[in-house]
Amino acid sequence: GAPHGGVKNVFATADREGATFPDGAVVVKEGERGGDLAAIVAILRKVAGVDPEHGVWEYIEYSRSDPQSPYTVLAQDQVCWGCHMGAIDNDWVFTASP
Repeated sequence: GAPHGGVKNVFATADREGATFPDGAVVVKEGERGGDLAAIVAILRKVAGVDPEHGVWEYIEYSRSDPQSPYTVLAQDQVCWGCHMGAIDNDWVFTASP
């Protein structure tokens, strides 16, 4: 299916400063799958110096099989980079806002 599930909600801890998020910003995307509105949770955390080649973001995505199940790591960092390169001109974030 679609990356990060079907219906998505996106939250950010900081507003963009011009075209980029400030150091320390966290962007959380929850994705729907099979009626579970938070079956997939993807997190970007901007950490100065952590990975300059990939926008100084740390990437991790969690998923669960149903609302009663615990989350497990589905993907992180290098698994995410290839897709997020498509948003390099938007500070590696696909969502135009927050």
